Amino acid sequence: MGLNLSFDAALRNEGAPHVSPIGVHRASTFYGLCAAHDDQLFKQIDLPGAAIDSEGALLYLYRALCHEMYKKEWSIETSRLLQAELGFHGDHAALALGSAWAVMSLMEFLERCESSLVSHDYSQVGYAAFVSESAPYLVASSVWFPDRDFHGRQLQQLPQVDHVPGCIAAFALPHQGKSLVLLVWHRDTQWCTDLMLHSLATAFAPEAMGAALVRMIMCTSENVFFRPSWWAGRSESDRRLYQSFWRESANLHNPVSPTYLRAIDGFELEFEVAYVEQLPTRAAKGSR
Repeated sequence: MGLNLSFDAALRNEGAPHVSPIGVHRASTFYGLCAAHDDQLFKQIDLPGAAIDSEGALLYLYRALCHEMYKKEWSIETSRLLQAELGFHGDHAALALGSAWAVMSLMEFLERCESSLVSHDYSQVGYAAFVSESAPYLVASSVWFPDRDFHGRQLQQLPQVDHVPGCIAAFALPHQGKSLVLLVWHRDTQWCTDLMLHSLATAFAPEAMGAALVRMIMCTSENVFFRPSWWAGRSESDRRLYQSFWRESANLHNPVSPTYLRAIDGFELEFEVAYVEQLPTRAAKGSR
């Protein structure tokens, strides 16, 4: 199960995504790289039970950046097609401009990651792995430029062109029979991750922070997939809450709430963090 973001679905639902069955092959395939290069480059992190380390974190970050670049370019094209098919103009033109800014910002981080991969310099990446004993039920990845923290306080004004924006990659993964939330960032935006994690720790009790992270990923990632039996076991109100969040997010006339990271706080989740593995980086001088 996952968000259906196909062009046909967008036409049927007036641009709004919704949850529907998605085959494993389709959900796990990324068309931005050929199969041979994808297998060769990401072999380490695709191995069952692969350990989380700085090299693996860099590979996760790089693949997520590639995927997000692919999706943003697709978003620009979809906006153009929706304008042609449904007669949308100003709003979708603005969305395309925002996606174009995101593509340029993503390219900045892609080039930095590629430089690190070529030189085998993994010191440029930091990560925090939150491990839960709960059985895996969700797989997701996202890269986003956080403009607000968990309290709704502004982190940065977007879009920005005078310096590198804060950027965080977030993943929900199965890990050695357990569940894992992985945050990865480039050292130049360590400041952004520090502020996000501080707001997480002050907004939630320790036993609730894991579920808050999963809900955050559900609110920021379009690339999210659920185990069908898990989704079917959610209450009707939970399913309605999640899908209504994405419908409202797709409505360009709705202002984004400052507390959007907590928009589905009422969604019941089991994800109590058993332990955290963390490798912070030293932020580059004057990086913000």
